[in-house]
Amino acid sequence: MAKITISRIFEVSLIATSKAYTELQPFIDYVNGLADNTIRILRNGITLGDNVACTIIDQKFTPSQALQFAVTRRPLGIVILQSDQPVTSFVWTPSGDATQVTGTITSTATEAFNVKLCVFYS
Repeated sequence: MAKITISRIFEVSLIATSKAYTELQPFIDYVNGLADNTIRILRNGITLGDNVACTIIDQKFTPSQALQFAVTRRPLGIVILQSDQPVTSFVWTPSGDATQVTGTITSTATEAFNVKLCVFYS
């Protein structure tokens, strides 16, 4: 026996010949498209970038040096997602041209390490 899935529930071909379908066709097409897109997104996995205006930046940080990176527009906020070494603080300063960010990371590390940042935009 076939499993009941959302895509089978909203299968347009099963009801396309009915009078109700001809009257409600725009609504049924919308619901069918919404269900199909939702299933596709859930199967493929939703990422942060799919739902939030942000950029993920992977960069090597050298202690006692400013961390600089380019952005697509003026940032609203920055969060450290992952770091190879402990980070005790992070302060960022947007530059005047809105495409460059300078950050200062405080860490007990003495050698360069990788950091992953998420830059949020408004």
